[in-house]
Amino acid sequence: MGTKHAAAAILAAWLCGATDAWGASCVDYDDLLALRTAAIQQQLMVAALTCHEIPRYNRFVVSHQSELIESDGRLKDYFVRRSAWHREAKYHLYKTELANAASLRSALRAGLFCAQSADAFDRAEASSSLAAFVTTQPIAVGGRFRACGEAGRALPTLVEPTPLHHRSRHRSGRAA
Repeated sequence: MGTKHAAAAILAAWLCGATDAWGASCVDYDDLLALRTAAIQQQLMVAALTCHEIPRYNRFVVSHQSELIESDGRLKDYFVRRSAWHREAKYHLYKTELANAASLRSALRAGLFCAQSADAFDRAEASSSLAAFVTTQPIAVGGRFRACGEAGRALPTLVEPTPLHHRSRHRSGRAA
């Protein structure tokens, strides 16, 4: 298996993995927005470097600075409330995983990643608020956290076709 395929397998496992300790129960709408905001900000940060969009990222951060700070505080509170130990570490781990996943997506499909990020920057610039942008922007972490009730179920997720091809193995003419 090549490096790109191994990396894609790791990304797919992370994005579609079994429920982990911090995804065990449902997430309320405000926490879900904070989780999504962090995912979008990490994607745009990676796009700033990978897609040469530093001026657009800087405008995004400056124009939504107070909302980003408030959302990040809520995100940290979310992990502190839900973790028995290593509370703040889970917050940092989540943000690191988001940045790594965005970086991997950019490495595997640079053109698609940069096009999606340019569209995200366009949407962010046209949105009246960070929350308005976050609720319409597809992101690639939808499977990790499920919304309580119906409030967050309609939020869009980003689904990219995986470069891996799953083949069933045949033994004696029958699928295993």
